Amino acid sequence: MSVLVIGTFLGVFGKIAVNMNHALRVFVVDPDVFHVELVGQHLSNWGCARVALFSDLDLALQAWDLAPEVVVLRAHYSQEITLSMVNTIKHRNPETYVICMIEPMQLDWSPVLH
Repeated sequence: MSVLVIGTFLGVFGKIAVNMNHALRVFVVDPDVFHVELVGQHLSNWGCARVALFSDLDLALQAWDLAPEVVVLRAHYSQEITLSMVNTIKHRNPETYVICMIEPMQLDWSPVLH
């Protein structure tokens, strides 16, 4: 499963963008208008010209015919809702990379660490 759960998004995405040999189609999904614009600007600075910004996943799914290769989610929701969003994206296209931007304390890592 091509899912990266990270606290610091920019460095990881920069590596993905640099290693791809074509222009990425990126969807950024975040209900925070300021943050979605900020991420969009960073992507533009890296040369990603095919960036679409959405305030929620339903709007992004309506534009799925644009075939995003990467979906950036800012997870403001519970783990269950976030995982449901990831599953919805992966159901549409299992090859789509999903990057979830989260606060480090948002996840319960105890099942992973045991």
